[in-house]
Amino acid sequence: MRISFDIDGLLVGPHFEAESTRWGFLRGSVENLRFGTRDLFEALVGQGHEVCIYTTSFRPALRIRWWLWVHGLRVGTVINGARHASEATRWQHSHTPSKYPPAFDIQIHVDDSPGVLLEGQDHGFSVLVIEPGDGAWVQHVLDAVRTIKR
Repeated sequence: MRISFDIDGLLVGPHFEAESTRWGFLRGSVENLRFGTRDLFEALVGQGHEVCIYTTSFRPALRIRWWLWVHGLRVGTVINGARHASEATRWQHSHTPSKYPPAFDIQIHVDDSPGVLLEGQDHGFSVLVIEPGDGAWVQHVLDAVRTIKR
């Protein structure tokens, strides 16, 4: 199963405890990554899933990959705002959603935005919304993946 994650507000935010980087001297020079992300991504990959990034940010895909690599992670597909916009011209929607995971063969998208959840309901794709203060967010993602996999 392909599972995508948003960045801003979900994996990056001012209110999260941060993961350590591979190299301590880089701390403070790269965006912090929400604590628990490393264990979550490793668990999902260990279960045979592909972890992807789907963000409306226009950060270059290579920069996103480098940032995750600094934190000891690798991901599959990276969809940023530019890639989403270029692909959106192919979709037959009267209202193009801000994210459309089915176009990238993604079965579940994890985000912090209730608006993306509404778009998922309108356009028929699975979204799990994680609140910024959710201390059990990793388990909530694992539970949702287990439920959808059935």
